[in-house]
Amino acid sequence: AWQKIDVKVYLAFFLILSTGFSASFFATKFQHSATDVGWISIFVSTMGVFYAVLVGFFVVHVWGKYNSIRAEISRDVNSLRNVYLLTRQLSSKRLSAEFARRLAVYIDEVVNTFWASPTKAELNTKFSKLFECFERVKLKMRWDPIFLDKIIEELRISSFSQASLLNLAKEKTPKILWVLLIFLSVTLVFSFIFIGFQDQFLATLLITLISAAVSLVLTLIYDMDQPFRGGFWRISPEPYLQLQEFVKKSR
Repeated sequence: AWQKIDVKVYLAFFLILSTGFSASFFATKFQHSATDVGWISIFVSTMGVFYAVLVGFFVVHVWGKYNSIRAEISRDVNSLRNVYLLTRQLSSKRLSAEFARRLAVYIDEVVNTFWASPTKAELNTKFSKLFECFERVKLKMRWDPIFLDKIIEELRISSFSQASLLNLAKEKTPKILWVLLIFLSVTLVFSFIFIGFQDQFLATLLITLISAAVSLVLTLIYDMDQPFRGGFWRISPEPYLQLQEFVKKSR
């Protein structure tokens, strides 16, 4: 389920590109006076600067969230791996086997929550099961308390990472900003149509290139704003799956 591709953004990409390409054939029909051309050029330049500033803000925002999600996933996986390795140092081998079993179930729930159908309550329940493994543990050897303290510390780190991931996954760019960005994108593309070209090939080439650039910008921003969905910038659950495989092979 987590491999399902979100095609809406790519449909929007080709829609904007094809619209710009089709509209470029009307660009040579608009002829303006030198004064009008000057004002249109000023408008296009101003719109381009404003658009660049807005796009820069968008990219910084979604790129920061994208990197934060990747960092939290890495920290979560490392903590869970450390917990599993520490449980193998405890004197109770039964406890290590039980934790490995619950960890596999928890990882399945993590992948399902972030890459399939979000169920925060189920994720929290499965994570609490990991803690329950150590509630009534019997410390037989003198080194058991030391390892147990480290295990609890690593589980706390994993708990913080899980909370951060849930918050980051829920955080989306406000719709009003998307409306503004799409409006400015369409305005910028159509502004070039009204400049008044005399050569059809040049008009089609430039307007199509502008449409492609605008479409790529929107695709990039949307892709990184939806990092758990399928796309070029999709964040993969592979770190969790690799941990699950590691635990399975080492048992």
